[in-house]
Amino acid sequence: MRIAVAVSGGVDSTVSALLLKAQGHDVFGVSMLTAGSERDEQLFNIYNALDIPLHIIDLSADFSADVLGYAISEHLRARTPNPCVMCNKRLKFGRLMQKAFELGAEKMATGHYAFIEENPSGLFRLKKARDRWKDQSYFLYRLTQSQLSGIVFPLSDMENKDAVREIARNSGVLELVKKESQNICFAVDDDSYSDVVFSDARFSGIGKGRVFDSSGKFLGEHEGYCRYTIGQRKGLNIAAAERLYVVAVKPELNELVLGPREELAVRRMRLSDISLVHDSYLPAGIEVTCCYRYKNPGGKAELAPIESASILPGGKVEVTYAESMFGVAPGQSAVFYDGDEVIGGGFIDSTEVG
Repeated sequence: MRIAVAVSGGVDSTVSALLLKAQGHDVFGVSMLTAGSERDEQLFNIYNALDIPLHIIDLSADFSADVLGYAISEHLRARTPNPCVMCNKRLKFGRLMQKAFELGAEKMATGHYAFIEENPSGLFRLKKARDRWKDQSYFLYRLTQSQLSGIVFPLSDMENKDAVREIARNSGVLELVKKESQNICFAVDDDSYSDVVFSDARFSGIGKGRVFDSSGKFLGEHEGYCRYTIGQRKGLNIAAAERLYVVAVKPELNELVLGPREELAVRRMRLSDISLVHDSYLPAGIEVTCCYRYKNPGGKAELAPIESASILPGGKVEVTYAESMFGVAPGQSAVFYDGDEVIGGGFIDSTEVG
């Protein structure tokens, strides 16, 4: 099979290409330029060493509009975005995969840790990877059946990251690859996510603001409301006798409210823009495990549709947890699992303390 591998220069995508080539597939690489990034000579050195052709696809304009623009808009609204969710849906498994197919690929592979299972009727199911700590199914819940049908995840059955590095070491490319490719889309000239996002002119009028505790006592200053998220504890620069967390962000006043962990307890939340992996709907009252951020174990919850009789794609849902959850932030994705299978999810709009 002719397979394109979406590559970043990290060990995961590099080993994915190695595994597929070893299996006898006709492999070539595709890499997307993002946020004004330039040709990465290290990337070409890796794939020249592997004797794998590499194509660079300029998606910088798409990235700026669909991923960077989305992240900026969410931060301005005092919400916590999921840029990787949006990038996977629109760019990596959207425009990049389309370009790969135009170059003759029958499938596109990535270094994601997740598992795709096709049943006899041709339905594709998205499941957690064998390495549960590295599992990235959370970021893939918005992919469609059409997208899943064209994807290969060579690392889905790897025991752990050490096993992946060992393959790279034995192939002589471990020294060439980047140590880690997290946030690679935002890593322009070694800039961090914050440097790239908050350098946008739309944040220029947002300066320091005041910090209060939940009783209204003034505690100090912050660097701008848009830089903080519900549940954050580190980087607050506030001296206090107890651990304090961001429990509220007030963009209209450029203020933060801090409080103890118990003030973050959430029993209900409302989601919008629901996406379902393979079902046309879910019944009201369905019970799932609902995870509200990456590597969050989540909790048992019941789903109830809002404004409809059943849970529909694009619709709204109320999630009621069996026990309180902590640090739930509007803007983040809440993903529904049935065991190790992803069945859908949506964006958190609001929460109810309890």
